[in-house]
Amino acid sequence: MLLFLGSKPTYFGLMANDQHVTAWVALTDASAEAGCMEVMSSKGHPRQMHHAALRLANSINGAGQAIVEPVEESGTAMMQLQAGSFSLHHTLCQHRSAPNRADHRRVGLGISYIPAHCRLTGTVRMCARLVRGENTGGHFELIPAPEGELHPAALERHERVYSRYRDNYAEQTMAHDRQFAALAG
Repeated sequence: MLLFLGSKPTYFGLMANDQHVTAWVALTDASAEAGCMEVMSSKGHPRQMHHAALRLANSINGAGQAIVEPVEESGTAMMQLQAGSFSLHHTLCQHRSAPNRADHRRVGLGISYIPAHCRLTGTVRMCARLVRGENTGGHFELIPAPEGELHPAALERHERVYSRYRDNYAEQTMAHDRQFAALAG
């Protein structure tokens, strides 16, 4: 099992994204007022929905991506979390977050888990931590444990890993933009 360092499942570019789960750890309270995640039922038929990088104003996600097809909004549930708690959600779980209207920031950490045999569709060799089992796929550069808090080697490695994440995200955004344009045209 790999810990994939990144976020935004549609824009990961995973070949088998149906085998991806995210743990979202609340570092501050994530109430409805603070814009916690709201999830919608797939009614037993989860699937990859059509997304587009709409570059929404004030969006926390890099490309301001959104689902661009009709969604069934009945039966939604607010995933309110107290600081220190977490939620687990499958990558195909339809979700959204409202603007934060609380007097504090909503801060959390998304930790994505995928099986080691998963691979990416893009050209960027991404990095991941092996959290259990063996690296059976070899599709990711494995990240060693940090040498210590704020250790220079760990900080340099973090910048390299995050740079690759940004490069992959940009590549996937362009691919989804082309796909969306082809569907619209």
